[in-house]
Amino acid sequence: MNKIIVGGIPEPIGGVTTYLRRLLHRDSSQIEWLLDFYPGNKESVREDCQNKVIKLGSKAALIIWLWTNRSAQTGREVSFNFSTPRALFLTLLLPKIESTRWILMLHHGNLEAGGRMRGRAIRWAVSRFDEVRSLSEAQTAFYRAMQVKPGRIVAGSSYCEPADHVDDADALAEVMRIKDRYSKVFVMSGFPKSLYNLEMGIDAMRALYRDDCALCVFIYGPGELRTRLMELSTVYSWLRVYDGSSESFFNTVLRHSDVYMRLTSVESFGIAVWDANYWGLKLIATDAADRPTNSIIIGVENLNEKALKDSILQMVSE
Repeated sequence: MNKIIVGGIPEPIGGVTTYLRRLLHRDSSQIEWLLDFYPGNKESVREDCQNKVIKLGSKAALIIWLWTNRSAQTGREVSFNFSTPRALFLTLLLPKIESTRWILMLHHGNLEAGGRMRGRAIRWAVSRFDEVRSLSEAQTAFYRAMQVKPGRIVAGSSYCEPADHVDDADALAEVMRIKDRYSKVFVMSGFPKSLYNLEMGIDAMRALYRDDCALCVFIYGPGELRTRLMELSTVYSWLRVYDGSSESFFNTVLRHSDVYMRLTSVESFGIAVWDANYWGLKLIATDAADRPTNSIIIGVENLNEKALKDSILQMVSE
């Protein structure tokens, strides 16, 4: 059964964006269209897949396209990829063709229905899907609370390996300059918000008092700590802070580094963790989500500068 993907590949990069672009590249022979209803610039898509991306630019345009092209959906799988349950209200306005199979994947780790009326609407929306792909036990519990039948809940994954990655020349030159000066390169990434604990990572590196380790911090999107993090990059010579880098630039630096740290204090899949694992980096991460088995794990309740410093020392000494 051929697929129609509903989602988006907007800049800057993010977990859902990266997943959908990689999915399109990997399964291009099975995917007829990717209906991108997000406005703005798009992540780069391989040339042979560009004709499969329909740039709609808004939710209204998506609704019109799906109603206008009802026959094109016949006998196909329509896979909806959203972040939170709030996006499901959109699906209540869409036509469900009898011979079409609807698949749902919500990519946010913490799913909440909200108030009673909102919960009823979400329950109704979810009931229209033939299959719901759960990314965690917490998501499964949410879907059960929404009265989804157990047989329709299927374990899923929002990870596609970065097999399509090509090193960015500028990023490669950048990371090689850093490696010429420092023997160990650490990487962190995320929104400039407290739940990512980026500043804790910087503080732990500072407390090591070592001159052979560098830290590259990549920040994306809005957050209260952007100014603070950018200021710190001017204070410490071993610290680099990159704001809004492309996926290719980030992954090139990541691929050629030594350690990736994912210190989120709430559940977050963290696609970069698995990319780092794919490329053989060492990992330090909290237990806020499933992590590769070879990671040094710090419990969220035990996360502090000392625990992180000890984990970094363990990595440096190996």
